Amino acid sequence: MCIIEALNRQLDKAVRDPANTNAINAIGVMLYQLGDLENAQRYLQRAYCLDSLNIDYIYNYSRVLYDNQKYQEVIEVLKPCFEKRHDPEIIIRAADCYYMMGDYSAADKLYEKL
Repeated sequence: MCIIEALNRQLDKAVRDPANTNAINAIGVMLYQLGDLENAQRYLQRAYCLDSLNIDYIYNYSRVLYDNQKYQEVIEVLKPCFEKRHDPEIIIRAADCYYMMGDYSAADKLYEKL
């Protein structure tokens, strides 16, 4: 099955049930894979807003924000995670954001957790 067919299936699910966060997240991920970061961000933000505790939605939304150079927003999305969990990918992404914003002290503190 090609990505366009899979995208159409997920769009159909989302139309039938606008609160289907799995379908909304899947659409965002597929749009991201197709390089449509603007629309991917819209869908991933929607999934995140509907279920802000889902680690997959947090990760995917923060990833597209990072690629769109919205570093402060990435920090806001990830902060609850890197304060409570020791997930190296999340810690690295948050530290990289601090670094990109010029807050080297905050970046170093997170890098030291690794």
